[in-house]
Amino acid sequence: MRVTVLAALLGGLRAEEVAEDVWEELDVCPICGTGDRLSDVGELRAAEQGAVTAACLDCEYVFMRRRPSRAWFADFYAGSWDAAGRARSERDVQVRADDKVARFCADELGDRARVLDVGAGFGQQLLGFRERGHDVAGLEASAHRARYVRERLGIPCVEAPIEEAAGTFADRDLVFSHHVLEHVHDPVAAVKASAAMLAPGGRLYVAVPNLWHEFAPQTFHFVPHLSVFTLRSLRRLLARAGFRALRSEETVELQVLAVAGTAEGALSSEDAFEPRLGAWARTPFGPPGRHGLIWQKARAANELYESRTVSRGAPQIGAARAALAIAGALPPRPAAVWRRLTGRVALQSTRVLTLEVENSEPSLPVVVRYPGDRPPVWVK
Repeated sequence: MRVTVLAALLGGLRAEEVAEDVWEELDVCPICGTGDRLSDVGELRAAEQGAVTAACLDCEYVFMRRRPSRAWFADFYAGSWDAAGRARSERDVQVRADDKVARFCADELGDRARVLDVGAGFGQQLLGFRERGHDVAGLEASAHRARYVRERLGIPCVEAPIEEAAGTFADRDLVFSHHVLEHVHDPVAAVKASAAMLAPGGRLYVAVPNLWHEFAPQTFHFVPHLSVFTLRSLRRLLARAGFRALRSEETVELQVLAVAGTAEGALSSEDAFEPRLGAWARTPFGPPGRHGLIWQKARAANELYESRTVSRGAPQIGAARAALAIAGALPPRPAAVWRRLTGRVALQSTRVLTLEVENSEPSLPVVVRYPGDRPPVWVK
């Protein structure tokens, strides 16, 4: 499929161009280590090539095969990333406890378990464990977030990415990462590093976004998410690190609680994966022709995004194009166009994202083409 971008409005995100000399490219699947069944799913192109999203058809693992380098991400996370979080960390704002992970793991933990959060953020999940009487600590790559956890919450927190944290903690009854693995360059190394901090018989918990609830146009552009998993690929990743699942749950996210041991049963890909992946990648862009795409985070617990594809010729497309041109200056306008296109009340009017595209050739990979020299990537 060839997709030409005619206009874009990124509510809540921003576009950046990445210089040609700071890209890296993978030719094997990071989980199984082979390139035999790699298939490109989405490409960003202008005069130069941008990000490329690929899938291992054996592992069911979807990842950014061509992506900005580690050095680029180090500068990004140290600089412009999380401006709102930096401001919050400087104010006297207390975060609220979230016991989602604690509830999921409760049946596998004894009293006063030693719990480590890898990628602790502002410590919401750690507070959930502490309120249940557990001994908690964190690991966090972000300096302002690690400092907040230490100074505002009074929880030990070491400032380091998981890939560089060897020997920082040991003998933990539970090590968990909540929406962290999708951000790391090497998820296998990250899981193995987390496992090294466990006591014998300790539990490992992972939560990540669910591929089937992600929106392909955003996945192809949003470089902070380097990986997108199905439940099968997440369990295969854990098996590669020597773990078997004790409990799994699949909703808009994937949650797995695991213990060291050999996985039971086959973990190879299902026959339906490849056609389902193709439909996931192509369908949001619509059939051949000109369309307006509009999406935002959903309120319903069983959905991640609400979206609509409006074809040229429909009475709404003129209003949609007008909204694309002026919505950035008039924040209420995205809400109005969302209601017009979907018949629903806009939930987060300033967070509506839109693309106007023209499509041809309904096949993979989906090639998203931009004018100019470099296609943009999207970041927060």
